[in-house]
Parts: sequence; C-alpha cells; structure tokens
Amino acid sequence: MAKIRVTGGYGAVQTYKDGRTGFWYARFRYSGQREHFKLTASGGAPITRKDVADQHAREIAEMLETGKWKLQNRRQARHRTFREVTDEYLQKGCRWSDTTRKGCQSSLNRIIGELGDLPIADVTADVIESYVARRRDEGKSKGTCNRELAIFKAVLKKAREWGYVAHNAAADVTTEREGKKQPQPFTRDEIDRLLAELQPRHCDIMTLYLHTGLRRGEMMKLRWADIDFEARTLAVRAPKNDDDRTIPLSNDAVEILQKRRQECQEERQSGVVDLRVYGELGDIRQVLDRAAIRTGIEEGRRHRLQHRLRDTCATTLLDHEVALDRVQVILGHRDIGMTRRYAETRPEALREAVAATFN
Repeated sequence: MAKIRVTGGYGAVQTYKDGRTGFWYARFRYSGQREHFKLTASGGAPITRKDVADQHAREIAEMLETGKWKLQNRRQARHRTFREVTDEYLQKGCRWSDTTRKGCQSSLNRIIGELGDLPIADVTADVIESYVARRRDEGKSKGTCNRELAIFKAVLKKAREWGYVAHNAAADVTTEREGKKQPQPFTRDEIDRLLAELQPRHCDIMTLYLHTGLRRGEMMKLRWADIDFEARTLAVRAPKNDDDRTIPLSNDAVEILQKRRQECQEERQSGVVDLRVYGELGDIRQVLDRAAIRTGIEEGRRHRLQHRLRDTCATTLLDHEVALDRVQVILGHRDIGMTRRYAETRPEALREAVAATFN
C-alpha cells in the first residue's frame, strides 16, 4: 500500500485514501480492538469519493454511539473476504492452542487457497458442502473432512458474533459419523525395533511417552516447574480437557528427566534459556515415521505412531492389572468410557483372567 495520511472522517471514525488504488478505508477502535477495513458500496464496489467515504464514517460513528454497530451486520465490512475474516479470527478470536494451530495449518492453507477470495457472505452451506464433497472424492478420510468442516464452523461462528454474517452457514452442514476409534498399541517387538533405530535423545522422549501416557501437546508444553523430583511426580497443566492431573514417574522416567535437566543447565550457560523440558523437540512424529519405514514395520501399522505410544502406555498398565479408574487418572480422561476402550483391545487378557479365575 502506498503512503497514506488521514484525510477525513467523522467523530472517532477516521477515513483515508490509498494513493495507489484510490480506494477509501476506515479505522477506529471498538471494544478495545483496532478496526480497519476498505469501505465499499452496497454492491461491494470500493468507494473512491471522499464525500461518500465521510458519509459512511458518519453512519459508522452513529452506530457506535447507539450500540448498533455489532447488531447491524457491520454494513461497511460485510464484503470482507473469507481470507480476511479468517486472518482476523486467528489474530483476535481464536482460542486454539499452539499445537492445534500447527496441526490445522495445512487444512487452513488448503481452504484459503480454494475459497479465500470469496466474500464472507458468499461462503454458504452449499459452498461448504461442495468443498467437503470434493475432499471426499479425493479419498480423504471422514476424520480429515470433519476437521476441515470444524474450521469453517469456528471461523463462521465468530464472523456471526462480529456481525459479518447473519447466520453461521457451516452450522447447517452435518459432520459425518466416524465410527468408534480403537486404540492401536505397539507390540513389544515393534517398540524394540523402533528404539534400536532412534538416536539416544529420541529414545528418551519415546520412553517418556510410554511411561507417562502424555499427549503430544502436553509433552511439548511440559515445564521444569511441573516436575517434582522429590515426590517423583509430573504435573500436567491446562491439558486438552482443562483438568490438571499428576502422574507418578517410573525410575526410567526420573533418570531421563535428570539427564535432560543437566543438558538444559549446560544450554543455559551457552545463552539458551527455555523453561520447557523439551519444547518443540517433544514432537517426534516424523522421527518415528522414518524409523518405522527403516525397520520394516508394515504400512498398516504406521498410522499415528506418536499417539500410539499413549495407547501402549494405557494397555501396558491394564495388562499389569492396574485398575481402570487409575488408568483414567493417568491418561486424563474425563469419561471412563474413553479408558475402557483400551481394555477392549486386549481380549487375550480377558481370557487369561477368566481362565485364572474359573479353570
């Protein structure tokens, strides 16, 4: 954008002209947030005349004074593109964690690439359903389609709250039933093969996943303040379901964390300061993918490798007759039904229990 200067407006609403395009813009503050957008006529055409821009500024100022700005659909902003509203959502309205943002980035890029230039009001239920149908035709799973639909729902919900649209069109699009997801724990042989292929640091991180059942985001956010070496416990703060929990540490886990603490102390002496235990290093998905390929683990068993470490932790505890409600606490499940799925993956353990009891 060319160099601009404030050249008009009304009250708290300032207007200025972009010297390169000749289009007029408005800016002001509303509810503590800075508002800034291109002024358009009722048909969506950019405004190029100062008197018309100032008239729009007067209308906006009056709506601000009477409290009607949010309720009347922000008439001057409703022709914003889906890309612009999504950017605003990510900056001001998004409550996703850093892990969720990272996981959604590729889906966001794909959606914006296809629909980003559409006016937000034109992102209708038909448009969204057509997008999801194309993704299914490309062979994408129900889970992938549902996650991308959830992005539409989140952005358009906030767009409705902000007054950009009168209705959340994505709310009319039904999420597909994915069916019951069954855990896929590693076998002992698979664990041994993976550990043999990994570097020592990655072996330590993998072992921590196996001994604590942490989720990826929980491992990456883990701080030294969350570890009590004297009590031999690890605290999980602000997890997925917002219920903090405390996990007892095994001997191996304590030894790994003590070694990592020494590494961090050496890093601090060289000027690297990070309050997290592993931070981004806690994400070993690509490392596991490469190791699984090298070790010849069959393709059908190379799905969600990092999360399967959590599955393995749960089934290992149950195999050693740890009570289901205690496993629930370690995993941080709000509903014990989630934990019960892990017991269902071990039918041989049920047969052994019946045999030991009645035979």
